[in-house]
Amino acid sequence: MRVLRSCVMRPATYHLQLPAALLERGFWIYVCAIDSPRGELLYVGVTGDSSSTNAQSPFNRFGRHLDTNKANNQVRTHLRKRGLSPEAVRSFELVAHGPLFAEARDDLPLHRERRDVLAGLERALTEELREKGYTVLNKVSATATPDRERWAQVRAAFAQRFPSLDAAPAPGETRPRLPAP
Repeated sequence: MRVLRSCVMRPATYHLQLPAALLERGFWIYVCAIDSPRGELLYVGVTGDSSSTNAQSPFNRFGRHLDTNKANNQVRTHLRKRGLSPEAVRSFELVAHGPLFAEARDDLPLHRERRDVLAGLERALTEELREKGYTVLNKVSATATPDRERWAQVRAAFAQRFPSLDAAPAPGETRPRLPAP
């Protein structure tokens, strides 16, 4: 029997408890919170493809963010730009809210409408987290503006994990661009 001395690993046992609801397909908004040696880093995203009528589960999307496939691995890419690898961080936390809409597999116009609503929420959440002092890895260039009621619900949901979102605005501070009442 040949011994592979150069391939010695240090096995360990880990535990991941996954709420089954995170496997549901549809339109979700999520934040990946990364506990890195350089502090907490956030990545904000949504489910709902731009190139098809698919709207994956947040768990599926999260896994792809860490994959080596360059078409899907935005979190891995952002970490690499900071000189980090996913394996070098302490932990990943997925905070997901949804599904806000069901998947619209047979209706491309409806899929696009739902995707655009999520894109506006994604941009608003990204901007507000950054304004509140969180380090957000990605920039969202969506131009859609979220409606006030839906944005308030999403903001409140994420304020449970990111309490600075719940703080009253500082004097002169403005919230992400929302339509006038």
